[in-house]
Amino acid sequence: MNASFLTPESWIGDLGKRYEDTVQDLVTGEFYTLESFKAAVASDPTKLIVVYKTPPEETAKWLTLKGVTMASDAAAAEPYLASWDFPLDQLGNAHPRIAGARAITIRYERVFVTG
Repeated sequence: MNASFLTPESWIGDLGKRYEDTVQDLVTGEFYTLESFKAAVASDPTKLIVVYKTPPEETAKWLTLKGVTMASDAAAAEPYLASWDFPLDQLGNAHPRIAGARAITIRYERVFVTG
């Protein structure tokens, strides 16, 4: 919550963002206002929050740039070098985010890149 890019000077002034649209309380699901954000930073500066920094249509554009790839914090599936058409039910030692990250990348391409 106390990241330097989230200060009002940076988030609103430099980046042109609004807390009401982009910064969400992880527990309550409520979006912050400038006033509630300042109060929360003062009372709990290391509180975990959700930040929507880039709209989905902008994210998809990054996938079309040369040298850009998708990454996830999920543990790798086995076999590590399986092809994209490898049967998913045969993957071992996989974390659920592996399937989610792959699916959203394909969805971004279909919806935002190729239409």
